[in-house]
Amino acid sequence: MCSPVSCLAITIVMAVSTIDAPTGGPSQQTGPTTVSQPVRPTVRPSLGELARQSQDGKQQVDPERETLQAYLSKYDNADLATLSRVKCDELSALLPKSSFFSLWFPQYPVAVEPSAPLKPTNVFVVTGEEVAHLRSAADIGKHLQDCLGPVRDEATVRQAAVALLILFQELKQDGFFEFARPKITLESNGEGMNALGEVEVVEKRGDKGRLTVRISCADGRIDTVKLNGQLSPGIRPRCQATRLLDPDPVIREIMRRDLIVMGSRAEHYLVAQWRKAGPRLKKELEKIWRQIVAEGR
Repeated sequence: MCSPVSCLAITIVMAVSTIDAPTGGPSQQTGPTTVSQPVRPTVRPSLGELARQSQDGKQQVDPERETLQAYLSKYDNADLATLSRVKCDELSALLPKSSFFSLWFPQYPVAVEPSAPLKPTNVFVVTGEEVAHLRSAADIGKHLQDCLGPVRDEATVRQAAVALLILFQELKQDGFFEFARPKITLESNGEGMNALGEVEVVEKRGDKGRLTVRISCADGRIDTVKLNGQLSPGIRPRCQATRLLDPDPVIREIMRRDLIVMGSRAEHYLVAQWRKAGPRLKKELEKIWRQIVAEGR
């Protein structure tokens, strides 16, 4: 039997349409027989390949990212953080000339202390050659208030609420939280509109929590922004990888299950541990990674 990773199931669907003939006549087949194309599953690289790819550091040309990386180069350990572009259609619609990035420092298994004024989680805005550093919920709200033009319709208010929640969750991210789609409700306040929004943490790995936003508009502009919320982290990397070879089989199984439950969100941790591991531990880590990929975790 082939392994779950290497075994590909190819489904051929024969679509045959039939029309009943008049009573007493034979059944006739009409239309061509069609064969669907086999679905090619996404093949994810091994931990060793991921480690080599991250060392190569090859990325597509991204002028805004390069501008931000030049800005960050003055901080000693900024290269230890994960820099990602924030993808949000609502942000792009509201502020098309700006690009948003998140920068978060690993907190597990050992927290990386960022150089001031960097925080463990950060949001950056790149507009041309200018870089703005948003360190808090208040910074996010003020930036949108200052940069956003007139707010005269429900669609714009709704977009603003979603955009604020997306940026807020980046400030709360530790690399493991997953979030559902924001839910927004609108109401009239006499002078304009209010928007109430929330986004729930997807309850995986024991993660829980919710983030909320309240926007009040007056005279065609955003008057106040309030962002709140509390997140409770579940399972996180501690020493699981280093205990996979523990003499006690119970401990080995607990560590293995923790890593599998964390799934692909533990990729950075697993790659880092793979680089330091000996041949035997490398083999165990690869087995766990293959199971994570096979189960789509």
